[in-house]
Amino acid sequence: MGHVDPGGQVSVQIDGGNPLTTTALADETQDPMAVSGFSPVLTFGLLADTDTAGHPARTDLMMDGAAVEVDLGSSRTHLEVHAAGSGCVGATGVVHLRVTGGALDGDFTADGTRQGGPMPGAACHFAGTLAGIPIAR
Repeated sequence: MGHVDPGGQVSVQIDGGNPLTTTALADETQDPMAVSGFSPVLTFGLLADTDTAGHPARTDLMMDGAAVEVDLGSSRTHLEVHAAGSGCVGATGVVHLRVTGGALDGDFTADGTRQGGPMPGAACHFAGTLAGIPIAR
């Protein structure tokens, strides 16, 4: 497949604040699969390694209609968001991903630790959705 541009929408709410959005791109050529999004107000990063059934998420998500659940804190799975000079790295939580019409959809919730900003090391919580994220294969 040729070049794929970011698109769709990742929407994130950090510690109950206003929802923030960015476009993103899912990359199934990487192991673990990466989903990355960057905008002036939000940076989003997900590495989806092994699903709860023990299979590689990127392999399970290769067909339309496929769905997986990935737990944070297991294997190489990693989820973090950055906004307004601070970030939150998820330590526990869950990510649900599914392929619909050749694009990635899903939702996530995480509890973690603040990185940078006025309160580094403080607890944080974030949740959100992915809709229509293009997939590079």
